Order: sequence, then structure tokens, then C-alpha cells
Amino acid sequence: MKIDTKFEIGQNVFPIVKKNKREDYICPACSGKGVVKLEDGLFYDCPKCEAVGRLRNPVPSKWYPLADFLEEEIFIRKMYFEVISTKEDCVKVSKLVYHINIASQYNRLEFYDNKNLIYATLEEAQFECDERNKENESTELV
Repeated sequence: MKIDTKFEIGQNVFPIVKKNKREDYICPACSGKGVVKLEDGLFYDCPKCEAVGRLRNPVPSKWYPLADFLEEEIFIRKMYFEVISTKEDCVKVSKLVYHINIASQYNRLEFYDNKNLIYATLEEAQFECDERNKENESTELV
């Protein structure tokens, strides 16, 4: 039996994920030094950044290509079908599942084909992220 799939085992792919992408910036209170000089002439840990010198600015959840967070290649490790039920000679297939590996990590991620979260090129993945983010922005304004 031959089953057509969008991707092949071993193929490099570009999944997309929805997450908060935090941005660091220099603490304006201590100019990134982590300490402040008070009127008494002594230096104290900066209370705003807790002596780190940087602050994190959480950005609302957005869609990003997973490649934005990794330098390694991402590829299809295996794929299989989840079966809902079998009744005599009739098999009902629910969905195709792709297992994705990141080259330098043992971790694997599962992506379901019906959610359209995997793309063949980075350009396709970025385009889809941009479209989904536009939809999110328009619904937030309402």
C-alpha cells in the first residue's frame, strides 16, 4: 500500500511554533552596570534589574519558525498514522504524525499533519507565521 505524504523520512523541514520571544534590553536605571550610586556616595545593587544590568521585555505570543531558536538542522525522523478504530477489515485513520528530530539533541517533537505546522522551506514557514500573526493582531484589536 502506498500512502502519499508531504515529507519523507530524513527530509529537512521547517516547523512553526507559537511562543513568547523575550527581548532583553539594558536597564535604564543603572545603564547596564547592575549597580547604582545613591546620594550617600555608595554603590548599591540596582533594584530595578536586581543587579543584572539587563531587563527582559516579554513580547506577546507570536508564531515563529522553530529555526529562529535553533542553529541545527531539523528533520523528519519517522512518521506514522494514529488509528482511531479497526472494525473487521475497515481501518479508520485519524491523522498522520511526524516525529521531528533536532540534529544535536536527543529530544524529539511531534507534529500532527492536520495542523499545518511543518513546511518544506524557511520562506514558506515565515510566510505562514506572518499570516497567522496578522490574524492574531486583527482579532486582538476587535
